[in-house]
Amino acid sequence: MPSYQYEALDQNGSSVQGVVLAKTPERAQVELKEKGVYLTKIKEVTARQKKTNIPRQKQLFFRELAAYLNGGKTLDQSIELVWQSTQFVFLKTILADLKERVHRGESLAQAMKSHPGFFSSYDSAMVGAGEEAGQLAETFGLMAHYLEKQNELRSEIRSAVAYPVFVALFSFVTIFALFIFVIPTLESLYTDLGQALPWVTQALLSFSHFLKDISLLLALVLVGGLVWSSRPGVRAMLGEKFQNLLLKIPAVAEWTSLREGGRFCTTLSTLLQSGLGLLPALSMVQSLFQNKQYRTVLAEVRDQVEKGVSLSQALAPISLFPPILKSLIQAGEESGQLKEQLNYVGVYLEQESTRKLKTWVTFLEPVMIVGVGVVIGLVVLAVILPIVQINQMIS
Repeated sequence: MPSYQYEALDQNGSSVQGVVLAKTPERAQVELKEKGVYLTKIKEVTARQKKTNIPRQKQLFFRELAAYLNGGKTLDQSIELVWQSTQFVFLKTILADLKERVHRGESLAQAMKSHPGFFSSYDSAMVGAGEEAGQLAETFGLMAHYLEKQNELRSEIRSAVAYPVFVALFSFVTIFALFIFVIPTLESLYTDLGQALPWVTQALLSFSHFLKDISLLLALVLVGGLVWSSRPGVRAMLGEKFQNLLLKIPAVAEWTSLREGGRFCTTLSTLLQSGLGLLPALSMVQSLFQNKQYRTVLAEVRDQVEKGVSLSQALAPISLFPPILKSLIQAGEESGQLKEQLNYVGVYLEQESTRKLKTWVTFLEPVMIVGVGVVIGLVVLAVILPIVQINQMIS
């Protein structure tokens, strides 16, 4: 059902604003008038508004719900209070629908399934486990903490790779512009002088002509590739092949092992703390991984645990996770503190993966700068050498 953001006046003439769910703007106006609210402005929530920073919206949603429930509020009251306080338009629409569904007697987990674009199957399953265990406030707190760590990790990775990516793109555009627009304009000047050009200049001019000749073809291939790869089935296939290719690079495989191992441990710890059993928690963790190799091995781990094998023993032959993960999980099982140990291992592995990524990026930055400097130096040399020859000839 469409959602509309509105501004209106209440019976006292005070200005109010909010979000309402209705089939049409006219129906929204009728519903607001029945509540004693007189509409002054209304607009539909657009798709762009819906996609704005969803991880942050979810984090605030769970954190505030946990705070209100711990403060003694009922679930209905907590949703209402979050609705009143949030500044995210799309979250208001979600909360309005959740509030109505919960008021009709639906469970919150069931209501969340009506918004798959906002809540994942993991979110609804976690909330469902919390409702069954009678630990909804604790579950909201765990989910908020989990999302905070995921957002922090995502932010750290983006910060680490932002500068190298910017340098690479800027350098590519600059060098491409030099070859396509600058060097060809100098060719006629050098030719008119009747002198043989240095081999560096001749090589760069030949390469510039080659790029100019195939530039249209490159553009068509790029556009066609983007259109073709945008199809859902093709995108998934290419993503899987690219991930498998990356896993064959030792350094990337090591980093992926740390990152995915940390994700496995922190997610499993959160699920167990919310009241889920080990087997359903393993099934849910398996579904969260996009890489087919990880999903396959986790399915094998779950089958082994179902047969009575301990988690550490089931993970022992798995090479996709770091060895330390298995030994630390075994220590947690022996001490009877598996949940706490999983959380500790997850945090440790995520920190290690971030540290390695930052180390690589720190090494990559000077390498890229030197590489760009060499290319630009060759271009400058190709331009200057003929001028030096002309000066020597005149002298």
